[in-house]
Amino acid sequence: SNMSQFGAVSGTELALAWTTSAGDVYVADRGNTATNFSTANKANGTTALATDRVALSPTGNTIIAVAADRKSFVELDRSTVGGAWTVGSTDPYANINSLFSEGSGAFAEPVIGADKNVLFFIATVGTNPPFLYESRYNTTLNVWAEPNGILQTNLRSTDAAHLRRPTGLSADRRTLFFHDGTLAVPIERAAWRDTPDVAFTQFVDLTGFDEAAPNPKCETLYYQGAGPAVFTAD
Repeated sequence: SNMSQFGAVSGTELALAWTTSAGDVYVADRGNTATNFSTANKANGTTALATDRVALSPTGNTIIAVAADRKSFVELDRSTVGGAWTVGSTDPYANINSLFSEGSGAFAEPVIGADKNVLFFIATVGTNPPFLYESRYNTTLNVWAEPNGILQTNLRSTDAAHLRRPTGLSADRRTLFFHDGTLAVPIERAAWRDTPDVAFTQFVDLTGFDEAAPNPKCETLYYQGAGPAVFTAD
């Protein structure tokens, strides 16, 4: 109803998150995948966020958003579906947020996979073009590890106005869905890699599936259509 950008679907497919043009985050829940989503609830309270996508944990009870100044990530948590959202600790993001410790920068477009162990995002450091980064979650220390830049040419952004930005990730971390804004007519695309530890090698166009995010089995795509509204495709 007030959606500016579709953000994410939970791994359970029982929660959807999106952002309004004012930078507020809303989450809608449902009891099972055969029913409609409930009325959406605002999740960020008085916390100011950037007008950007948000990532949603597999359970739908954790949101990763971009702070209003784009200098850090903000986590919002609830203990149960329908519960109150609160601002979480920034400690797990220390290694990521320190990217800008030496100077200026901006974060954008967080995306996590259905196993919650990898975070993709865009970071603009200094005067460099925006760059796609990947961080792995360290389950022993409960922190996101120091992020690695994705060096592949066909996943790079040209400049701030022509982004290649992540929109969704498969549970096995091998398929990355991304918006390719470097083309004359921007489209959604998907990139494949054989394992999570090698480069992406195959690319396919997904015209008409803007902001695509898959369910864990990659059988259903959630995407933003006209309206704007969220649709699914099998």
